[in-house]
Amino acid sequence: MSQFSNEDIKKLAELAHIEIEEDEIETFRNDLEKIISYVNRLSELDLTNVEPMQNPYDSENFWREDIVQPSLPQEEVLKNAPRKAGPFFVFPRIVPQKKGERLGEMDE
Repeated sequence: MSQFSNEDIKKLAELAHIEIEEDEIETFRNDLEKIISYVNRLSELDLTNVEPMQNPYDSENFWREDIVQPSLPQEEVLKNAPRKAGPFFVFPRIVPQKKGERLGEMDE
């Protein structure tokens, strides 16, 4: 018995913006169960003497001092913009507002 229903797989695909066909659901379910099984194996590890870390490198913050400096005038910044609306840059939409919307096109 699978731990994920067809509805679970369809909902996950929708949330991930992945279009899957009915005949692909079983493949996705098997792949997801393999991933979950692998992740669950990590909980079996004995991490008693393992120190938590943020990254594997010994490093320190190399950021520069935050010094306030004058910025470029707005006209200078926008002069080479391919499209602008008032004081703003205009870019193609990359996040859909509704299901099925085509992305990468400029709004009019």
